[in-house]
Amino acid sequence: MDKEKKQMIYEGRTIEELLEENKNLNALIQNVPGGVMCCDADTEDGLELLEYSDGFLKLLGYTSEELKERYDNKFQRMIYEPDWEKTIQSVNEQMSKGNTKKIEYRLICGDGTLKVIYDQGQLVRRNGRDVFYCILTDVTEQRAIMKELKLSLERHRIILEQARDVIFEWDMESDTILWSDNWEKKFGYRPFESDVEVGILKSEHIYPEDRNVLVELCRRLQDNTTYAEEEARLQKLDGTFIWCRIRATLQTSKVANKKKVIGVIMDIDDEKKKAEMLKERAEKDTLTGVYNKGTMQTFANRYFSNMKQGEKAAFFMIDIDDFKYVNDFYGHLSGDALLAEIAAGLKRIFRRHDIIGRIGGDEFAVIMRNIPDKEIVGKKADEIMFIFKEYLKGEKCKFSASIGIAFLPDHGIDFETIYKNADIALYKAKASGKNNWKVYESGLQMEDVNSGTYAAKRSLDNFDTIWQGESGIISYVFSSLYSAPNVEKGIEGILKIVGTKYGASRSYIFECTDDGKCGYKTFEWCKDGIELREKKLQGLSKKIKKDYYSNFDKNGIFYCENVKKLPEKYCFLEEEEGVQSMLQCLIQDAGEVRGFIGFDSCEAGCYWTKSQIDTLAVIAQIISVFLAKSRMKALLSKLQPEQDGK
Repeated sequence: MDKEKKQMIYEGRTIEELLEENKNLNALIQNVPGGVMCCDADTEDGLELLEYSDGFLKLLGYTSEELKERYDNKFQRMIYEPDWEKTIQSVNEQMSKGNTKKIEYRLICGDGTLKVIYDQGQLVRRNGRDVFYCILTDVTEQRAIMKELKLSLERHRIILEQARDVIFEWDMESDTILWSDNWEKKFGYRPFESDVEVGILKSEHIYPEDRNVLVELCRRLQDNTTYAEEEARLQKLDGTFIWCRIRATLQTSKVANKKKVIGVIMDIDDEKKKAEMLKERAEKDTLTGVYNKGTMQTFANRYFSNMKQGEKAAFFMIDIDDFKYVNDFYGHLSGDALLAEIAAGLKRIFRRHDIIGRIGGDEFAVIMRNIPDKEIVGKKADEIMFIFKEYLKGEKCKFSASIGIAFLPDHGIDFETIYKNADIALYKAKASGKNNWKVYESGLQMEDVNSGTYAAKRSLDNFDTIWQGESGIISYVFSSLYSAPNVEKGIEGILKIVGTKYGASRSYIFECTDDGKCGYKTFEWCKDGIELREKKLQGLSKKIKKDYYSNFDKNGIFYCENVKKLPEKYCFLEEEEGVQSMLQCLIQDAGEVRGFIGFDSCEAGCYWTKSQIDTLAVIAQIISVFLAKSRMKALLSKLQPEQDGK
């Protein structure tokens, strides 16, 4: 009977069974991740450690002896002191609501470091006193990551608040879109948040012409385009539209295959306006506000290439008669005002889609697009004549214009051809007494309406109005020499035009002989009152010293603002030619000096700006190329008879 009582100790289980159960429980506790401990719940006694697992010791890096020696088995002493008050406060709050706790605090480890511990515990009654059974987990690394993430999110929040850009996130699956707070700060209202395409198409805050652009951007992203970018105009609360750049990147979740778009909206209104301003400056003539010649040619060729079958157009070449006398009579400022007024008048009488340009100093051109018949062109020509007639009505100075007209496609289908034929018609009008208009007649040549060649007439009579700016004269020099039937005659004309334009007294070319021993002036132009020196300065082998070319810089330029400051060995320039200042540019062939092109001024105080010097240097290079070509052609023509004889 006693033996049976010993076996039936607790709820039908024997002592052996209870011991086995306790053994299994201890094994389970020892293998719990982290550590397990039991401590007295009495804080006044320092939370005495009653039991703990091997994992507890391993977690904190102690032995049982060290816990006894360093902390007298008081768990409170192991808690990092700055965390104690907050920890005990949290425990008391949780115990007031139940018998479980979940808290975090830092414990001092055996090596002196701190670990962040997550403590899950329960208050139980054991042997007549309250104790805590707790599972401790090391969350140091996780909390460090969370802290860094929190700091990172805070940095991003600050950046977003300070940035001008708007961030958005479009969830394609739900077709909803989230916007950063910057949207309302910038635009002053809340945007749509669902049905993205419908929202775009119905939004009055998106410029009508730009709605389809943004819808197309959305569809590209839906078709798995990873990145898309567009520009559109969005409206602010005050009603104004600003240019914005929308950049969007597609993100696809590999797990659920969900698609999201992360994007940014940037204000580029100032950038866009500056670009438009620069574009307008590049395209427009600054004085008159109409297109310059280069832009007009670009727009003209674009229009000509897209003309429909049966469509007709007219090209007007308008030249102010004797404009030089207008400048002389009223002054250049009044002349500029007159040109601006003429341009304004042309804008009034032609349609918005017609192309108006200033192609020279006192020359304008108009392309009248898609004309119903040729009769209306004659009426427009009369209206143009009326502008000139009325502008200086009652003044002593005679003021009129001559107009040449060519039709597309009858007289040409490209800018160069139609320009040339309208110009021939213009000179026909001038040859007929000016102050009238003429239409080009097929087969008509410049020689038929004027004595001399077209290039010679334009160069000598109108050289001060055939270019615009430094780049214009460079282009003119090249095109003139390229198309000249006689290069040497062309060079003579260029020296006169360029010399006059830049205020030179004399312009010339000095070439070396093949052996380099002598130098000869082969071309020379002098303005009125300046003596030609071409014959007097031939064969300058002694006066042009070997070291003369050392005066030229690495760009092949020798500029002297005051010849008197040159070394005495060059005094012949002043003595024999009366030169005060000069600019010379080397002629080179395959790196070998073959002479130079010079521009002299015989007037004291005359000088050229850097821009003018650079332009003259380029012109000299162009002339030297064509001159070398001419010399080679002449040499070949001399050798040809000998070869034929052989």
